[in-house]
Amino acid sequence: TSGLSLAPMLRTGGIWREVPAAGVIEALDRVIASLSKVAPSVRGLLTQRLRAPGGINWAPIGHGFALPHFSTRVTLGRDAGVVTLLLLRDALPLTDPPADGAPVTRLFFFIPPSPRAHLDALGRLSRAITRGPLRDLVERGAPDEDIFQALATADAARGAESRRDNQA
Repeated sequence: TSGLSLAPMLRTGGIWREVPAAGVIEALDRVIASLSKVAPSVRGLLTQRLRAPGGINWAPIGHGFALPHFSTRVTLGRDAGVVTLLLLRDALPLTDPPADGAPVTRLFFFIPPSPRAHLDALGRLSRAITRGPLRDLVERGAPDEDIFQALATADAARGAESRRDNQA
């Protein structure tokens, strides 16, 4: 099992409100630039991939949410993963719209700390959005601290589940 904790990763990346859809790449660029635990050369590579055609998989999951991440496996190293929540002012124009047709206005961008954590982060963010209070909190524009706490609660529940699995 992974010791992945999403709440501290979101605190690192932050919650960005009222981001214009046309400014998503620039906002993500600023998040990458702020990653002080990541070598400048790696930050430069990430910025190149961010801006490359097809560099981001937008991964819409429905209800106006998407889980964008790099199209190629990118990891930051132990204790350096990041999750950023972008709350968009207008809908993100996607080539492949979500199956439910809901315009995408909420993005949980992530870069995992390790290759193994990539699918774990994708699955856990998806579950946190579809189950529990996180989706409602984000949809109603709850204060940052409430959103951080909802992810911390999801992390704690996942940790308890992992401990039970290991004891079985």
